[in-house]
Amino acid sequence: MEQLFKNNKKTTSNSGLFAWINSGRIVMEGRNNAVTNNYDHNNAEDSKSVAINTGEILIQPYYDGTNYIETQNAIFSLSNDSNNRNLERHHAISYNGSTGTIDLWTNKSKHIL
Repeated sequence: MEQLFKNNKKTTSNSGLFAWINSGRIVMEGRNNAVTNNYDHNNAEDSKSVAINTGEILIQPYYDGTNYIETQNAIFSLSNDSNNRNLERHHAISYNGSTGTIDLWTNKSKHIL
């Protein structure tokens, strides 16, 4: 147990943590959608995020009466980006729980991008 505490000395304050949890139903249509898009340009501290889905996420084509619009969507979009390259980068956890469902019905789409 002592080793665990030695390895986990550094914590993140609430202002440096992004948390997102879905337990409902999300339906998105069309193109260029992202359910979550986590990144940090804060530079004040190392940032961390967690995105959890225990509900239902559905991304489907949009029909405008003439054409189907249905490309380039993502569920969890992650960026290892920072304005200051000397800082530790953004650390993110994306988790689809045992009760979570993800349905992507569009072309060129990913669960994690």
